[in-house]
Amino acid sequence: MAATVSGVSVFAGMVQRTWRIGPRRLPVSLQHNTVTGARQVFLDGEEVPGSAGSSTFFSGAHTLTFSTPDGWRGAVSIEFSGTSVCYKCAVTPPEGGAALPVAEDNAVGSAAADGTAVGPLFRITVDAPEMGCSETGEPVVFYCVSATRLSDGLATRVHRRFRDFFALNDAVRAAYQGSHLLGSLPEPPPRGFKFFENHSDPAFVERRRWLLADYLLKLEAVPRVRANADFVAFLGLVGTVRETSCFFPANAPLGLSLGKREALTEVAALKPLPDGRPSVAMLSSVIVVGDTVRGSCACRAGAAGRPAPLLRPNRRAPPRTPQISKVNGEDVLSMAHEVLLARLKSAPRPLLLHFLGEARAVFGLGGGGGGRGDAPAPPPAAPKQAAAALPQLPPPPAPTGPAPPPLFGVEQGSEGLF
Repeated sequence: MAATVSGVSVFAGMVQRTWRIGPRRLPVSLQHNTVTGARQVFLDGEEVPGSAGSSTFFSGAHTLTFSTPDGWRGAVSIEFSGTSVCYKCAVTPPEGGAALPVAEDNAVGSAAADGTAVGPLFRITVDAPEMGCSETGEPVVFYCVSATRLSDGLATRVHRRFRDFFALNDAVRAAYQGSHLLGSLPEPPPRGFKFFENHSDPAFVERRRWLLADYLLKLEAVPRVRANADFVAFLGLVGTVRETSCFFPANAPLGLSLGKREALTEVAALKPLPDGRPSVAMLSSVIVVGDTVRGSCACRAGAAGRPAPLLRPNRRAPPRTPQISKVNGEDVLSMAHEVLLARLKSAPRPLLLHFLGEARAVFGLGGGGGGRGDAPAPPPAAPKQAAAALPQLPPPPAPTGPAPPPLFGVEQGSEGLF
């Protein structure tokens, strides 16, 4: 019989379970809030129709069915026993026969626990932070997370807010509820109170950067975390889908030609500045026109609204060029093309954009923060006096030719030039 994870308390809160189905090992994930009852099932990142609903202690057991493209039929069950909740999955192969129980990823005796599905090794750093803006214009510190997948050398660099690290912590802990390894998960750095300390002070930011790097290194060392979908999505590398991000300074065009493909906004071309000099987009090394993503990718919210930064390629959709996924750290994938263009025009600067695309080559990454196997460099001693503000992107030189066009114009057709 397949191994199972022990039951969890009905007061556990958010729980996530993942099973891998068939020879392709397609992931089937259940998200269930044991307190509110909210639940969802995802097959290879796509929500299973009819799986969203509520399963509470008072509503009793529920069975949620699904089927894979290659003919496997399965069922995920939520069962209540006293003050515990148990989760099971069973599948029937395409040729028929009796239903076969499937071991959950974090179950003792599963393929993952036996070391055959532990995930790839990564080299992870948390590099020098940058000061950006929230959507309301308030200053926000973004920490630059760089990751290289050692198995194939694919790399990325993506900015995360401090709150994103806590969202990752919640998602990973939900996957380990009921596992003997739950106690092995590290805690993220404490949030702290802005009333008592300046969260923009360079000494505070540098120490927090060091603690965040240490947290990611300890988290990756926990068995099977590298195979956790939320962890690899946080790093920005899911299969060949890569998430990247880039800061754009104020008072300069972005250097992007944006086009509409169905409901998504995509990068059609990189443009120089009006005086012919390379734009920030051209110099970024992270925005590569011509890359394609195998289908749309989305950052979905988990059951009961829990943030789950999961990149999920939809293999049924046609190839696409890089897509804008976030503006100043806020998800915009579900936003209409015209609304997003207006959002880009009005968003406070400096502007941080996140992109989704297919990684086909390795690009250079900055150092700092320590990689896997190397302890992060210790934080510097606090200065006696407040240090200078965080470094900002230098403003572009004043143009010597005719006055440049407005920051946001429109080309012919459906493309917008920014």
